[in-house]
Amino acid sequence: MRKWEMTERYGTSKLLGQLFLVELSKRVDPTAALLTCCNPGMCHGSGLSHELPAVARIAMWLLQRIVGRNCAVGARVLAPLIYKPEGQQLAASLFEETLQEFEFADVREKLAGFSKARGEFEI
Repeated sequence: MRKWEMTERYGTSKLLGQLFLVELSKRVDPTAALLTCCNPGMCHGSGLSHELPAVARIAMWLLQRIVGRNCAVGARVLAPLIYKPEGQQLAASLFEETLQEFEFADVREKLAGFSKARGEFEI
C-alpha cells in the first residue's frame, strides 16, 4: 500500500473540487444559485501558513514571494485540465460518482430544483 502524502492529496482534492464545480455549473440555473470556487493555489497574503512554526512560516513566506500570485489573481485560476476533453470527461465521471455516493440524501432530486428554469440539462 502506498504511503499517504499530504501534498499530493492536497493538490488532488483541489483539482477534484474544480472539476466537480465546473460540471455542476453546467446543470444549475445561474438565476437559481451562485456557485463559487475559491481555489487560489500558491498566493502571498492568503494566511495559508499562519499556523506553521516560525521557521516554516519564514520559508513559506519566501516561497510565496518567489512563485506565488497575489490573492486576486490566484482566485481566478482554474487548472488547465478543465479545458481539455479528458478533463471534461473526468469531470462528468466525478460528478456522476459523487451523485451516486449521495443517493441516500436524494441529491439528484434536490439539484433538479435548481435546474428546472433551464430545462436543457438532465441531472
